[in-house]
Amino acid sequence: MIKRANEVLSVYETKDTKNIFVQEKLNLDTHKENDYEEIIDKIKEINPLEISPMDALNFLYNLKAEANEKDSD
Repeated sequence: MIKRANEVLSVYETKDTKNIFVQEKLNLDTHKENDYEEIIDKIKEINPLEISPMDALNFLYNLKAEANEKDSD
């Protein structure tokens, strides 16, 4: 995204209008909101002040594994 922003800025700075590509919208949401609802619910349920540092690391590790699993679907 930063690379694209630099390209657009370069076009406007040099007034090179022959190579302008207009992108109507940027679709960053490649997953449906419901895909990660389970993970979000787990995060909302946990109280980080009530778990040990090791439990917190294990929690994050498991969330990451679950997110990666959903990405591969």
